Amino acid sequence: MYLLWKTLHIMSFFLAFGFFMAPNLFALVALRSRDGAAIRRTVEGAKIFDRLGGMSVGLGVIFGIVTALTGEISLLSGWLVTAYIMLALIIIVGEGIVAPRLRRVAAAIGEQGTLNPEAEALIRSSGLSVLILIPPLLFLTVVYVMVNKPFA
Repeated sequence: MYLLWKTLHIMSFFLAFGFFMAPNLFALVALRSRDGAAIRRTVEGAKIFDRLGGMSVGLGVIFGIVTALTGEISLLSGWLVTAYIMLALIIIVGEGIVAPRLRRVAAAIGEQGTLNPEAEALIRSSGLSVLILIPPLLFLTVVYVMVNKPFA
């Protein structure tokens, strides 16, 4: 049973990575293109992926807990605590910082879909091009921690 739960845990987080990170990376490409309509469409399209990503993370956490319990792994192992903290940082940065800033840029672009000076200023001043990259990099670091268990 351990391998089943572990496989479901890994698959859930693999899906979560795709659902959360792909729209951010598409948004990065759209921001760099300075195409207002593309930025707006990308931000609007990301809403469904955020919901699916949230569900995948929830399932991944549940399957991870079951995996740890069936594999007799302490839920307070150093590597797991590190992963918990990093997952919280991914959510805080992605949903608490990046997503609201992207929504503000999309709102500034408005229905006309052109990149106006207000939207341009928001893109430049908010550091979105750098912030968008933080959650995927943290996610890859979580994978490293989960595979190598450096604080076992």
